[in-house]
Amino acid sequence: RVGAEMCIRARHDIDWKLAGLLLAGSLIGNPAGVFLLAIADPFTLRLALYGFVTAVCLTLFFASPAPRKLGSPSWLGVGLVAGAINGAMALSGLVIVTVMTLTATRPARIRATLVAYFFLSDIYSGGLLATCGFIGRETLVL
Repeated sequence: RVGAEMCIRARHDIDWKLAGLLLAGSLIGNPAGVFLLAIADPFTLRLALYGFVTAVCLTLFFASPAPRKLGSPSWLGVGLVAGAINGAMALSGLVIVTVMTLTATRPARIRATLVAYFFLSDIYSGGLLATCGFIGRETLVL
């Protein structure tokens, strides 16, 4: 309910085409991430998580945002990577925020588009994680 209300309030700032492309890519990437979660050694996955967060921090610290347009295939790719990371580590927002920041997207547009993306992708990834036994019914209902 909260996600739907936030989408309604932010609807004028949401880049709907971009949110759709990100979600389409994540529909493919999420199952790959959940599969990785199922087969990966927990210690190795933890190290990958630390490395990923460190890489994002360094990228955001050292890279300069520049206005540039990414095409639909690029945004689908971002969604694919974000979906895989979401399925394995629940950190898809870092990928999306990093790319949107580096393309000099307005902060209000980033926040609003993420609200729409998370609202829809969390329903999908939650269902995948529940189906694979990683989360229980109680968590899914939350």
